[in-house]
Amino acid sequence: MKMSQNRKSEDNIDTKAILDASAAVFKEERTRWLIGKGEHLLRVGKLTEEQFNELLDKVIKDEIERELISQVLRDKGSSTIEEISKLTKLSSKAILKHLIALKKLNLVNIVGESDDDYLYALI
Repeated sequence: MKMSQNRKSEDNIDTKAILDASAAVFKEERTRWLIGKGEHLLRVGKLTEEQFNELLDKVIKDEIERELISQVLRDKGSSTIEEISKLTKLSSKAILKHLIALKKLNLVNIVGESDDDYLYALI
């Protein structure tokens, strides 16, 4: 029974982190801009409804994953890709892709090394 309670607690933490990240994403300009432009893009024929929905899904997924990574870096401080992966349950490949994007946006930087891995932190 204790094991199932611990697992349930871990699931709740994961769910809470995802809900917090989702809420943060919908406050961000990029997501609001895309949602706001959706009607115009559909009306002028730049995108089909299916293309727009696919684009919106991808942007929201990427932004939620980036926010999850940012939450880890805010809470834990500097972390390796492996550490972030364990906490977010995202693949190392996905995390690296997002860290590169966050670095280009001057939101994340490499702040050192741990063993043979880089340490990333929010700027």
